[in-house]
Amino acid sequence: MTAPAGDALPETIAARLERHARERPAETAFRFVGRHASEARELSWGDLWAEAAGIAAGLDGFAGRPVVILCPDPRDFVTVLAGCLVAGAVAVPVPGIATRRAAGRIESIIATASPAALMAPEKLLAQPWLTDLLAPGGVAPVSMEALRSFAPNSPHTGVGSSHSHVPVQLR
Repeated sequence: MTAPAGDALPETIAARLERHARERPAETAFRFVGRHASEARELSWGDLWAEAAGIAAGLDGFAGRPVVILCPDPRDFVTVLAGCLVAGAVAVPVPGIATRRAAGRIESIIATASPAALMAPEKLLAQPWLTDLLAPGGVAPVSMEALRSFAPNSPHTGVGSSHSHVPVQLR
């Protein structure tokens, strides 16, 4: 990246993401390859922006605050990370495989980061060990599925969204 001219600030990642979505909405931004080539999934710049903007709308009020990201699915991780960046939240990724074995590492990261929220799939948020981990620190559990419902053009809109894990600040 080159230095900005004069007093101009460099373009933010969020601004660049929006620009790519506007200029090349159908182009592939990310390709996620599974164990077999037939399992490949793509995410276009337009879809990435739509999902990130929806997640950011749901994260209103979290700008400048740490938000832990616990996403086993790489596509979910990319969209949630982009949503945090668009919202101005401080993204704190933790190991994507949330097992009791990983709980110690995740607990240490949460204790160090003092996050305002933890974003994860509803299935993970329902696990007792994670619920027990979040309760003492007042960390708000945020369902990725519920936040996706904020994105009007998201392919995930309305799919299994219960809003049961959306904290009051997000409504």
